[in-house]
Amino acid sequence: FESKRVQSDHEGKIAAIRTVFVAWALIKLEGRILFCEREDKKREDTPHYVLAGGRLNIDDLKKHFNRADKEYFLKILNTENSKEAHQALKVPLERELLEELGIKKNQYQAKEQYKLKPFYMLAGDKANFSYTRYEIDLFEVSLNFDGLKQISSLENNIFTAESLKNQISWFTVDEVIKAQKNNQ
Repeated sequence: FESKRVQSDHEGKIAAIRTVFVAWALIKLEGRILFCEREDKKREDTPHYVLAGGRLNIDDLKKHFNRADKEYFLKILNTENSKEAHQALKVPLERELLEELGIKKNQYQAKEQYKLKPFYMLAGDKANFSYTRYEIDLFEVSLNFDGLKQISSLENNIFTAESLKNQISWFTVDEVIKAQKNNQ
């Protein structure tokens, strides 16, 4: 049903069913950008590289706002351009840097926060498949010496925690531009 709804929109005015807020880390070293390889269930033999980061959830909002008002948090998560959601994106950034790269909060500094142009796509699974608006904030992350040591240990396969199954790779800006899909 959702695919047909999107295909019938000939004027580009279709509304997204849900909004997802995402924090991405831009870690740049010697002209190269750090990417994590993620599993792509649809294309198992095709590498799928993304910036470290993840989506905002209710637990992140509880942590950021230090309260437990589920109804309020659901409203934040379902509001396009939510100021509160963008303010809270450092929480999933911190969580995902630790989960994906083993980088602790004291090993980096998140500097600038750039709000990217919203990205729309059909996403989800089964009953949760919907036309989704992704609001992505890009954080410029600078690693200190301990953070650099952590990344180096990942590159040298020294750190083998179960939670760090992802491979990491470095790409130049030109390589990233060449790999763009649908001009996004």
